[in-house]
Amino acid sequence: PHRLAAMLDDFAVAIADCQARIAVATANGDIDELSREAHSLKGICLNFGAPALARAATEIEQLAKAANAAGCKAVLGPLASTVARTQAAAREQGRRWRDEAVDGSP
Repeated sequence: PHRLAAMLDDFAVAIADCQARIAVATANGDIDELSREAHSLKGICLNFGAPALARAATEIEQLAKAANAAGCKAVLGPLASTVARTQAAAREQGRRWRDEAVDGSP
């Protein structure tokens, strides 16, 4: 359980890092970087079973590929909210796994 909990902690950090890089790329108008970061975020989320955040990342990736900078800016707020909810869920699950390991619960 501790290894899985640590992986969830890493996941929570990684999605926040991706979100930050997406925000910077959007502010800089760097559509190529924005597309790459959104694609990375989507992959991370699909690997960890975070479909809502994967959908948000897919939307940004598609907007970036369409060179729709205004659309990308418009979805940064909802992306941040989804990242926050996903981080909270990942951290809570990690906490549960740690607690189970300490308690000896199944």
